[in-house]
Amino acid sequence: MRHGRRLAFLVTVFVGLAVFATAALSQDVILSFEWTAERLTVSPGGEATVGLIARNDAVYEADDLELEIDLGETGFEVSVEPELVAKIAPFGEATLLVTVRAPEGGAEGEFELRADALYTYCIEESCFLIAEPLTLRVAVVAGAEPGLPTPVARHDPWSPVVAGLVLGALAVSLALGRRPRWRIPAILLLTLAAGLGLAFGTLRSQHEQAKSIGASLCVSCVGLEPTTHHAPELTAGEEQLLAWVTEARELLVFSARWCHACPIAKAFVAAVDEASPGITHRVVDVEEEPELAEAFGVVRGGRTVVPAIARVDTEELFFGTEDLKARLFALLDLPAGVDEEADR
Repeated sequence: MRHGRRLAFLVTVFVGLAVFATAALSQDVILSFEWTAERLTVSPGGEATVGLIARNDAVYEADDLELEIDLGETGFEVSVEPELVAKIAPFGEATLLVTVRAPEGGAEGEFELRADALYTYCIEESCFLIAEPLTLRVAVVAGAEPGLPTPVARHDPWSPVVAGLVLGALAVSLALGRRPRWRIPAILLLTLAAGLGLAFGTLRSQHEQAKSIGASLCVSCVGLEPTTHHAPELTAGEEQLLAWVTEARELLVFSARWCHACPIAKAFVAAVDEASPGITHRVVDVEEEPELAEAFGVVRGGRTVVPAIARVDTEELFFGTEDLKARLFALLDLPAGVDEEADR
């Protein structure tokens, strides 16, 4: 009897560790994206529509999906319907219809429009903002007929099947475990269920997919800021202004290895540091120094917020990279609006 209880305890611990490991390996695998056509064909001045299928391959709910498309100077006009998908349930999917209008009298040829699919998901107290880069290929051809590709849903039948088998095995093992004579078979069934779940997760290579997704821990739902791809640049006048700063002002840049926007904050603060004899900075990894992050208010409501930039002597800080230059200059008590006229 004691031997059976010890074995049951060990198996329970094993199953708990297995479930934890599975969640840890797959937590970043949420949405996968697929265009309903490899290339969208449109005539000059005309429009055509393509679908973007977002599939939730995880056990977590995805929220606030939206698509941002960088049109640059192409002259294209784009509309997305719906503009925002509030929720995509686990193992569910949603389709965004992207309508592209080519400029009247524009050049023919093939173009690539850069896009970012933005969405969030939460695991307990941590909320993640995901920015998934996408490319929309558009061919402008005279006389092309407007088209609406039919979304083809490719459901993955195995995920719900495996989930059902694991849950069924757990239920049966719990029922059998109440009877002493069936306790050992129940333990074996429980072990089999855990092994099946781990094997399926490994075959899906979820841990490899997670490495390819750029994520930043978002504010406790303060909102999402537009995706920024490049750090702002200092003008000659701003560099001259920074060169006059000689009193010591230390900055802390709170970052994390999984933070999508943190390199932008780090690059700009480093440029400001290099331009000024008085300004210094240090990058703080919030995972390695959580106490320091909490002391400066980077942890709010149990959630860690990055990127964040703090001034040590005043303990003031701000989050994100939107209007980065203006907010950093305000944090340093520097005048705003400095431009090339400062050199004249």
